[in-house]
Amino acid sequence: NFVIEIDIVDNVKTLLDPATPLALRLSGQLLLGLVNIYSRKTRYLQEDCSSAMANIKVVFRPAAVIDLPEDAKGAASAITLMEN
Repeated sequence: NFVIEIDIVDNVKTLLDPATPLALRLSGQLLLGLVNIYSRKTRYLQEDCSSAMANIKVVFRPAAVIDLPEDAKGAASAITLMEN
């Protein structure tokens, strides 16, 4: 994924102060390309953060209460096996 490796700041600095003059249309198209790359990077970051947040919510969600109420009574035959 080459998008992640691109340094937006350095490329913008290069476009603002090029070694050789660039045509206005060319510099505009190059800046538009950098904007698209920046947009894609922010989308990747948002997806990663959403995934991390979902995983954190799963890990730290409160456990379901499975205890019986204190006053609950059951028949002994419901939990024991009959002897032969």
